[in-house]
Amino acid sequence: MIVDSGQIVTRLQTTPYDALQAAFRKAMAAYPRLHNGDLDTCYNFTGYGNVTVPRIALTFAGGATVDLHVPHGILLKNCLAFEESGPDIGLGMIGNVNTRTLQVLYDVGRSQVGFRSDAC
Repeated sequence: MIVDSGQIVTRLQTTPYDALQAAFRKAMAAYPRLHNGDLDTCYNFTGYGNVTVPRIALTFAGGATVDLHVPHGILLKNCLAFEESGPDIGLGMIGNVNTRTLQVLYDVGRSQVGFRSDAC
Protein backbone atom coordinates (compact mmCIF):
# COMPACT_ATOMS: atom_id res chain seq x y z
CA MET A 1 0.00 0.00 0.00
CA ILE A 2 1.31 3.42 -0.94
CA VAL A 3 0.44 6.58 1.03
CA ASP A 4 0.05 9.39 -1.52
CA SER A 5 -1.04 12.81 -0.27
CA GLY A 6 -1.44 13.91 -3.90
CA GLN A 7 -4.00 11.18 -4.59
CA ILE A 8 -7.45 12.32 -3.47
CA VAL A 9 -9.29 9.03 -3.01
CA THR A 10 -7.99 5.65 -1.89
CA ARG A 11 -7.50 3.09 -4.64
CA LEU A 12 -7.99 -0.57 -3.74
CA GLN A 13 -7.47 -3.70 -5.81
CA THR A 14 -10.58 -5.34 -7.27
CA THR A 15 -11.36 -7.91 -4.56
CA PRO A 16 -11.08 -5.64 -1.49
CA TYR A 17 -12.79 -2.78 -3.32
CA ASP A 18 -15.75 -4.95 -4.37
CA ALA A 19 -16.18 -6.18 -0.77
CA LEU A 20 -15.98 -2.64 0.65
CA GLN A 21 -18.38 -1.23 -1.93
CA ALA A 22 -20.97 -3.99 -1.37
CA ALA A 23 -20.86 -3.62 2.43
CA PHE A 24 -20.99 0.18 2.24
CA ARG A 25 -23.93 0.18 -0.19
CA LYS A 26 -25.80 -2.27 2.04
CA ALA A 27 -25.21 -0.08 5.11
CA MET A 28 -26.31 3.03 3.18
CA ALA A 29 -29.43 1.47 1.63
CA ALA A 30 -31.70 3.99 3.42
CA TYR A 31 -30.36 6.82 1.23
CA PRO A 32 -30.98 7.31 -2.51
CA ARG A 33 -28.00 6.65 -4.77
CA LEU A 34 -26.73 9.47 -6.93
CA HIS A 35 -24.88 8.87 -10.19
CA ASN A 36 -22.51 11.79 -10.60
CA GLY A 37 -19.96 10.23 -12.94
CA ASP A 38 -16.85 10.80 -10.81
CA LEU A 39 -17.10 8.03 -8.23
CA ASP A 40 -19.41 5.01 -8.35
CA THR A 41 -20.89 5.03 -4.84
CA CYS A 42 -22.57 8.39 -4.23
CA TYR A 43 -25.70 9.47 -2.36
CA ASN A 44 -28.27 12.23 -2.32
CA PHE A 45 -28.62 13.37 1.29
CA THR A 46 -31.02 16.23 0.49
CA GLY A 47 -33.76 16.36 3.10
CA TYR A 48 -31.96 14.13 5.58
CA GLY A 49 -31.19 15.92 8.85
CA ASN A 50 -28.96 13.18 10.20
CA VAL A 51 -26.98 10.85 7.99
CA THR A 52 -25.48 7.71 9.50
CA VAL A 53 -22.27 6.71 7.74
CA PRO A 54 -20.81 3.29 8.60
CA ARG A 55 -17.36 3.00 10.13
CA ILE A 56 -14.50 1.89 7.91
CA ALA A 57 -11.13 0.64 9.12
CA LEU A 58 -8.01 -0.12 7.11
CA THR A 59 -6.24 -3.27 8.30
CA PHE A 60 -2.64 -3.86 7.25
CA ALA A 61 -0.32 -6.86 7.13
CA GLY A 62 0.93 -7.46 10.64
CA GLY A 63 -2.47 -6.61 12.12
CA ALA A 64 -2.29 -2.81 12.42
CA THR A 65 -5.74 -1.24 12.04
CA VAL A 66 -6.58 2.40 11.35
CA ASP A 67 -10.15 3.59 11.98
CA LEU A 68 -11.12 6.30 9.50
CA HIS A 69 -12.93 9.39 10.73
CA VAL A 70 -16.68 9.34 10.09
CA PRO A 71 -17.71 11.03 7.81
CA HIS A 72 -14.73 13.25 6.82
CA GLY A 73 -12.27 10.38 6.32
CA ILE A 74 -14.76 8.32 4.32
CA LEU A 75 -16.88 10.62 2.14
CA LEU A 76 -15.92 13.11 -0.55
CA LYS A 77 -18.83 15.21 -1.83
CA ASN A 78 -21.34 12.58 -0.61
CA CYS A 79 -19.40 9.77 -2.34
CA LEU A 80 -17.41 6.89 -0.91
CA ALA A 81 -13.82 8.16 -1.18
CA PHE A 82 -12.50 4.88 -2.58
CA GLU A 83 -12.19 3.56 -6.12
CA GLU A 84 -10.99 0.39 -7.79
CA SER A 85 -7.35 0.39 -8.89
CA GLY A 86 -7.43 -2.79 -10.94
CA PRO A 87 -6.25 -6.39 -10.62
CA ASP A 88 -5.42 -7.84 -7.21
CA ILE A 89 -1.74 -8.13 -8.11
CA GLY A 90 -1.17 -4.35 -8.09
CA LEU A 91 -0.56 -1.99 -5.20
CA GLY A 92 -3.26 -0.03 -3.44
CA MET A 93 -2.93 3.66 -2.68
CA ILE A 94 -4.19 5.58 0.36
CA GLY A 95 -5.45 8.99 -0.71
CA ASN A 96 -5.62 12.23 1.23
CA VAL A 97 -9.36 12.08 2.03
CA ASN A 98 -8.73 9.05 4.25
CA THR A 99 -5.72 10.64 5.96
CA ARG A 100 -6.94 14.23 6.34
CA THR A 101 -7.94 13.69 9.97
CA LEU A 102 -4.89 11.56 10.80
CA GLN A 103 -1.30 12.40 11.59
CA VAL A 104 0.88 10.33 9.26
CA LEU A 105 4.22 9.33 10.79
CA TYR A 106 7.10 8.24 8.55
CA ASP A 107 9.97 6.22 10.04
CA VAL A 108 12.35 6.15 7.09
CA GLY A 109 15.06 4.28 9.01
CA ARG A 110 12.74 1.34 9.70
CA SER A 111 10.75 1.66 6.45
CA GLN A 112 7.52 2.04 8.43
CA VAL A 113 4.51 4.32 8.30
CA GLY A 114 2.23 4.99 11.24
CA PHE A 115 -1.11 6.74 11.69
CA ARG A 116 -2.39 8.59 14.74
CA SER A 117 -5.97 9.76 15.05
CA ASP A 118 -7.18 12.93 16.76
CA ALA A 119 -3.79 14.55 16.23
CA CYS A 120 -4.86 17.15 13.68
